[in-house]
This record gives sequence, structure tokens and C-alpha cells, in this order.
Amino acid sequence: MSPASADVVRGVFDAAARGDKEAMFGLLRPGVEWQLIGLIPDQASFYRGREEVWAYALSMAVQIEDMAAELTEVTEIDEHVVARVHLSGRGHGSGEPVNVEFSMLVKLEQGRIARADDYEDHEEALTDAELRRKS
Repeated sequence: MSPASADVVRGVFDAAARGDKEAMFGLLRPGVEWQLIGLIPDQASFYRGREEVWAYALSMAVQIEDMAAELTEVTEIDEHVVARVHLSGRGHGSGEPVNVEFSMLVKLEQGRIARADDYEDHEEALTDAELRRKS
């Protein structure tokens, strides 16, 4: 696996956690598209462009206190990266624990994220990455 591809995906999460907009923008293509699984009710599940993705990252930090996102498994398949993500923290206001696992299928172009699709099922993300490689 090319460490650079995995590092780009990790870097986006790290930049969001630090609140480093400039670093995050450097890892995202200007027209980046991000399809989510809808963790937060009443929020869109699709974002286009770096500003929208940044706004979503900020909203997650507000909704989930002490949020931590750990990439527990990263697999590279051609220009795609499949990452298993463990998201934890506490609900803002409620204090209820947040403990969610999901997977992402990330397409990189010229060393930056062009598209990310979130999946509830890790095997489905891996299968889609294989199918996109063959097409």
C-alpha cells in the first residue's frame, strides 16, 4: 500500500480534529463530493466542495463532544482507499456515549480526496472498490 494514500485519508481526519481548515483543504480536491450514512438527524447526507465538507466537520464537533475518529483499518485498491472508522465521543447536551463504526470508500485524484462514500457495511465498501477498479 502506498503510505501516501492512507496518510491523505488520515490527514483529513486529523486536520478536522485540530480545526485546521487550511490543512484539510490541502487534502481535498476543490469539487470534492462526500456521501454520508446520516449519523446526525436533520443534517444533509451529501456535501459538495471543500467549504461544505468543512462545515460538516465543524457541525460534527459541535454535536459530539470529545469526538475522536480512529481509522482502524485502511486498504488501498488502485486509486481508492477503503477505511474502517471508529467514531466516539459524547452527545452534546445529553452526555450520552457515541460509539459508531462505519467504513469509507475514498477516491483520490492527484494525491487529494475527490470523493468519499460512507458505508455501514465494511465488506460492501470493499466490494464497491473492487467493482470500480474493474470498470
